[in-house]
Amino acid sequence: MRIEPETSGASIVLVGSFNPRIFRPDWFQATGIIGDRESHAANIEIIHSAISSFSLDWAKIRVDHNRFSIETSDPPIIRIRDLVMKTFKEFLTHTPLNQVGINRLVHFSVGTFEDREKIGRKLAPHEPWGEWAQRLPGDPKNLKLHGGLKSLLMTQVDRSDGYSGAITARIEPSMLPQLGLHGIHMEINDHYVVGEETETIMGSESVMDILEDQWSISIQRSAWIIDQIMALKD
Repeated sequence: MRIEPETSGASIVLVGSFNPRIFRPDWFQATGIIGDRESHAANIEIIHSAISSFSLDWAKIRVDHNRFSIETSDPPIIRIRDLVMKTFKEFLTHTPLNQVGINRLVHFSVGTFEDREKIGRKLAPHEPWGEWAQRLPGDPKNLKLHGGLKSLLMTQVDRSDGYSGAITARIEPSMLPQLGLHGIHMEINDHYVVGEETETIMGSESVMDILEDQWSISIQRSAWIIDQIMALKD
């Protein structure tokens, strides 16, 4: 990436049918997916028939009846892919899955508030808003009351890679205190659908094949999309 992010993370989301009670640190330990130390140090929020949520020292896992998610901001981010692959390709192979999202998020600084404002105006010009546009800048003496772009979504529906799904990019001002008023937050959601969205495919093989084959491509593409915005700083 052109600009070193202040924080950088990734997540994987699976859609299908899950038994949340299975997903607990001692089960992951018993299968050898995580080690004894990781299991004993896990912070359990809730383990219930309807939801399971706990944190390892490098990732957070949350599962309900229809959704499994794991996220991390600790490198190397490929560890979340490895955990998911081992879980659903070796042990829970009969879990019905029909969607997977590979998500990337970063917070980065563009140096100054003025540079962030220029980028915001390139992406969302004020002029089309007519007379109201004059009120968007707010109080020039109090930048915390400055208006303008707050959130923008761009979606590519034609994936052009043979898969069903969509790629969506979100951009908004960063709320990280250390970035002040010169930070940008971006999140890329790379979403794949196996079969029809309302159809449940028995077994995890098709979705795991996508995750295995597309992980590196997806991460690189997300970096490329983020670079398009970082380049606006030049």
